[in-house]
Amino acid sequence: MLTFEQLKAQAFKKVLAGYPGAELLEADGTSPVFSPSTITPAPEHMLTWRFVFHAAGGGTVFAPATAGTLGELQYVDQPWLEDRTLAPDYELTLAGATKLLEQHGCMEPYQNVTLRWPLGPQLGEPLFIFGFPPQAYVAVGINSRTVSPLE
Repeated sequence: MLTFEQLKAQAFKKVLAGYPGAELLEADGTSPVFSPSTITPAPEHMLTWRFVFHAAGGGTVFAPATAGTLGELQYVDQPWLEDRTLAPDYELTLAGATKLLEQHGCMEPYQNVTLRWPLGPQLGEPLFIFGFPPQAYVAVGINSRTVSPLE
């Protein structure tokens, strides 16, 4: 199975081929293997992904993926708001962010993960945001590598 970074690179390539100049805004992954008895799943357990791109002209392009395979691109003639543009690559990988979670005692299974850089004065860097049941979220800073709960 592809890593998150490999799948993201494929999404970039596919989106840029049809929408030159598009920029990544967000990536959301969900896991079907969640069970209260499991350890935090590995990043490759995220079965479905949705990559969200800002297209030139103000629209939004969605690149969905299931089981490591990209689906058909979907264009919506509306902007995607509340996110800053993400770089194509970061030094901290999803697997690395998962290890940081575990090193900080977050051993419970997470159901989803989002890569985004939210607008706002307090969130000054891109984040991996992990969702834990029932509705708790923990962020890992891409640059600072800090692990902190979101409220």
